[in-house]
Amino acid sequence: AFYFSLDLFLKEKRKFYFLLIAIFLFLSLFAVNSERTGCFIAVILLGFLLFRYTTTKKNYIWSLVISLLVLFLSYQIFPTFQYRVKDLVYNFSTKPASQDTSIGLRIQFALNSFTIIKAHPLLGVGAGGFPQAYKKTGGKVVITKSLLNDPHNSYLLVAVQLGVIGLATYLLILLSAWVEVKKLWRDPEAQWFAKATLLALAFNGFTDITITSTAFGNLYVILLSCFFSAILWDKT
Repeated sequence: AFYFSLDLFLKEKRKFYFLLIAIFLFLSLFAVNSERTGCFIAVILLGFLLFRYTTTKKNYIWSLVISLLVLFLSYQIFPTFQYRVKDLVYNFSTKPASQDTSIGLRIQFALNSFTIIKAHPLLGVGAGGFPQAYKKTGGKVVITKSLLNDPHNSYLLVAVQLGVIGLATYLLILLSAWVEVKKLWRDPEAQWFAKATLLALAFNGFTDITITSTAFGNLYVILLSCFFSAILWDKT
């Protein structure tokens, strides 16, 4: 979806074709994806792209209208997307911190994680130490009488296990990768795909675990490696 949205701006010909394909793919994404995080990241990437390439007020209006139309149609047509939106609104309207919902549990995980961070601010509890450290807080878990492996937040996980120093290091790694994207100026498509991947990695980290997840972690590493390989190609 992002690829065809990008081609809509970068290609001189067949713009209407790229627009139709992009709309179709975004609708398909909202139809089959049951995860709010994926939909949220898709909207963020689309907004980022439109903000970068839309230069006139007229184009801004058209871009906004098309984006809102896609979201409206997704809500009206696809039951899964509609259910996730209603569930999100309900969670925020019923004191989420006290509810055993997806958002409510995440808030409780975060509050208890902050408690651990306050007790071990600099170096954390050590790599792999989150489950036992969280158990000592007496906080809620997803499955009764089991350990919580992570707080469903990459930044909190790093801060708990490696402290403020570890979190700062991780943020610097993300920032350095963003800076390196500038070296892809010869290949606009690779540059924008690298930016999109980094943004997806950064936003996904707020609601899920990416760096220690084999599936997510490998995916992001492989994608970034492919896009940044264009830098090596320039040097040859």
